[in-house]
Amino acid sequence: LSPVCLGSLRRAASINAEYMGTALNLIQSNLVLYGDHVALISDYTTIYLMSLLVSAFISMPICTAGMRKYGKKTVYFIGVSFYFPAFIGLYFWMLAITLG
Repeated sequence: LSPVCLGSLRRAASINAEYMGTALNLIQSNLVLYGDHVALISDYTTIYLMSLLVSAFISMPICTAGMRKYGKKTVYFIGVSFYFPAFIGLYFWMLAITLG
């Protein structure tokens, strides 16, 4: 690649990094609003967000190592296989809390 092309790629990467931070803040804010007003679990919002952030923090290096070893499609399939049962469990847990 030419130096001009590399420079534009670096600028695009830095712009995307700025937008990722903004996007993360917006998603976290919407999750707090969802927990408070829709799911009516305002007492558990901090636990909910912390568990989400900690699981993402732990899974990133594991997924990266898995992608290097097994490939993206295989790791994606394994991740989705864990994702759906976890979300179904969270749904019924929140349902039990709200109906209580």
